[in-house]
Amino acid sequence: MANSLDDMLKNQLPKKKKRIAPKIFLFLIILLVIALVVVGVYWIYLKKQDNNTPKAAFIHYLGRGNTSTVLNFEKINLFNTRVQSEQAEATTEITGTVSSGLIETELDISDMKVAIDSKTDPEKEKSISDVVVTYKDNEIVSFNLLSNSDRIGIISEDIVVKYLGTKYTNLSNVLSQFSDGEIDTGIDFSQLKDKQLKLPVLTDDIFAKYIDIVNQKAPDAAFSSKDVILDNVHVTEYTMTLTESQVVEMIDMALRTFEEDDALLDMLLVSLGSNASDAKEQLKAGIDSYINSLYTSNPDDNKIYTVKVYGTNDITYKITIDFYEEFLLEFRYNYAETENSITVTFLENDSQSGYSIELIKTTSDVSETLDATFNRIEDSEIVGKANFVCDLVNSGNSYTLKNKIDINFMVFAVTIQTNSQINFKQVAIKDLTEENCLFLDELDKNTLNDVVEAVTARADEVINEKLVKQGFIKPEEVENNNMLPPATINTEELKEAARVKLINAISEAMTVAQENGKTYGLIDLMVLEIPDTMISVSIENDIATINIDGFEFKLNSEFQLYE
Repeated sequence: MANSLDDMLKNQLPKKKKRIAPKIFLFLIILLVIALVVVGVYWIYLKKQDNNTPKAAFIHYLGRGNTSTVLNFEKINLFNTRVQSEQAEATTEITGTVSSGLIETELDISDMKVAIDSKTDPEKEKSISDVVVTYKDNEIVSFNLLSNSDRIGIISEDIVVKYLGTKYTNLSNVLSQFSDGEIDTGIDFSQLKDKQLKLPVLTDDIFAKYIDIVNQKAPDAAFSSKDVILDNVHVTEYTMTLTESQVVEMIDMALRTFEEDDALLDMLLVSLGSNASDAKEQLKAGIDSYINSLYTSNPDDNKIYTVKVYGTNDITYKITIDFYEEFLLEFRYNYAETENSITVTFLENDSQSGYSIELIKTTSDVSETLDATFNRIEDSEIVGKANFVCDLVNSGNSYTLKNKIDINFMVFAVTIQTNSQINFKQVAIKDLTEENCLFLDELDKNTLNDVVEAVTARADEVINEKLVKQGFIKPEEVENNNMLPPATINTEELKEAARVKLINAISEAMTVAQENGKTYGLIDLMVLEIPDTMISVSIENDIATINIDGFEFKLNSEFQLYE
């Protein structure tokens, strides 16, 4: 394998007959296991041993890779912990550019900006954000998002005069009402809002058990060493050579160890935004399936698999794995005083096509930066690239966070940047109430449809007006130039309609009970149903509290209705 990705692109590798590419699951599993086994941390047991044999030295330098140093983001994880636990105020600006040889448009996204002023109170599960979208410094749309525990509301004062709100559990259904086909989005927003990004913390204990697999399963005779020069540095090349039978046994043991490692599984699932037990069971089932597939055919011990580790003076510079024409994998390490990096290059089927991932971690006393680049390689050419940079600077209770995403694929390129200033301080956030919010998920279907139509019509008018001002459309292209005032949703009328609906329903239920020779009491309200209406009833101390269409009424034992 080439010394680095750049070298590989400059020096053509000999082309060989391509074989069927490994399945995606096989690739991910093997890559994960190899990452755990190959690029661990220096195991304390091995540190005490003399590296006087090729096997001992191989395992020593295998564990000296700095993956745990690069991937453990102490400052970023500490910042995430504070965001999830402390009150804060933040200002964020989002900008971007798009270039494409396939799409032509008069809209230049580089002239657009999104400004967000937000406050969060994690303890009370409250947040509020003012969002303004501008084009060439002219406002296109502005709105405010308010979240209280299990509810969320939105208001744009140009469009409505009250928040339009809903429970997170009903948000998907409400959003479907705003689409022409009333198609459910299929998203569980109640779970989505609870997802927390946290980068995994890799420790010595995690890697020790996986490094020991090499120590247990690989015989002494599988190891050799020789002195070589790598990038003008004199290093020793330590080689482990295994047959397919030995590789299968090692992968089997590594996967079973991983499957039983609940602490590591939980950490990885949380890092990926999921900690559900069913996700863990699905992953374990996939591991079992792959282990079984290892034994579907007899191992071919004419196939030789090699792992080479290059190191000297307690420093590991490179690790390469040759999986006998299945794939070639290289881990490349670079070290500096404040910067460490790993470049992983994966080539499919001993070809010149595959992927590379480069992770760079830069630190100082007050800052931490993650620079991650993913490349798609075809015939030694990079045909697709995605780069993500996260730069965090800490000034005590104030943080500056900059994120940048660059995606380049052939003739298409996108860049998105976010710049945020976060201050941890006491904040005050209001509540969503009946006085300032109309809860859409508590309306009957007909009323909800009327509200949706009114809001949609008003939104079209506001957006068209601003597009005319921006020059994107001509005034004569707007169907109705008579601008209406912000949509006024008369809460009192809706409340009176709910009252009438409730009285009629109870009167009808009483009539039916009398016709059957029964007495209708408060307890019978517990099973009261009204078509196309959300209704809930609770009874305490001979008082029934009834919530209908988002409005609350009380009914005493004399069936007197009051608020």
